[in-house]
Amino acid sequence: MKKLSHNKKRNVGLVYEFLTREVSAAVVAGDNPRAARALSIIAGHLNEGTELADELSMHRKVMEARGCSERLAHRIVDELKAAGIRLGARSASRDAAKSALIHEMNRTLGRDIFTRYRIPDYTAHASISILLSRGIDSRMDEAVDVARVEDHLVEFLTSQPTERPHVDREATMFAYKNAVGLFEQEFGKELDADQADILREYVRVSLGGNRAPFERTFERHRTALREHLRVHRHDQEFRQDPDMSARLDEAIKDLDALDPSNEESVERLMLYHNLKREIES
Repeated sequence: MKKLSHNKKRNVGLVYEFLTREVSAAVVAGDNPRAARALSIIAGHLNEGTELADELSMHRKVMEARGCSERLAHRIVDELKAAGIRLGARSASRDAAKSALIHEMNRTLGRDIFTRYRIPDYTAHASISILLSRGIDSRMDEAVDVARVEDHLVEFLTSQPTERPHVDREATMFAYKNAVGLFEQEFGKELDADQADILREYVRVSLGGNRAPFERTFERHRTALREHLRVHRHDQEFRQDPDMSARLDEAIKDLDALDPSNEESVERLMLYHNLKREIES
C-alpha cells in the first residue's frame, strides 16, 4: 500500500508559518529589505482574493480550534474533508498557484526558507494539508492511512497547547495588514536609510513590541523633516513660485498634524522623505 505523501512546500499553512517567521526574524535583525520581500510574497500569494486564500483561511481556523471537545473535533475533521472536495474542483489552478509561490520563495528568500525554522505542531499542519488534498477521487487503498491522519488531528484538536507559540499569529497578521500597504507602494523595494529606520520600528511595534522606541523614532523624523522643509522654504525656486511655496507650507502643516498611532500617518511620514529627496535633487 502506497504511503500518504505530504509536501511541506505545498502546505499553505506551513508556508504561511515560514513566511511570518521570516518577517519577524528580519525585523529583529534590522533587515528591512528581506522583511519587505517576505511581506510582498504574503500579499501576492496568500492575501484575500488570491487563489490560495481560502485554503489558508481553513487551515488556520482548524489550528486555532485546538482545545475543543471531541465531538466538535470530529465535526471539524468532517468539514475539512468536505472542504477538500470543494477545493478539488479547482485543483489545477491551486497547483499552479502553489508552484508560483514556491518559485518566488526560492528565488527571493532562498531555498532554505523551508528548513530555516522549526514549526511547532508540524504533524498537525501536515494532517490538515493531507485531509484538504483528499478530493472526490481519493483511493480506497489509502483509507487506513487517512483514518490514522484523522485520529491524529482529533487528538491534536482536543489537546491543550503545551507551550506559548513562538510567533503570535494575530500580532503578525496585524503587522502584515498594516505594513503591506507601505510595501505595495514600493517602499519595500527601494527603502532609503530614513524610511528603513521608520519601517523597522513600525513593524516591530505592530508585532507587539514596545511603542516607546517607535514613537521616539517617529518624532525624530518628523522634527528633522519639518526643519528641512522650513530651511528650503527660503530657496529661490520656492520664493519665486507662490504655488510651490503654498504646497510646501501645507506639507509643513501636515507634518505637525501627523499622529504616530495612525497607519496613514506612518505612510505619509515615509512619503515626506521622498519629498525631501526631490527637493535635494
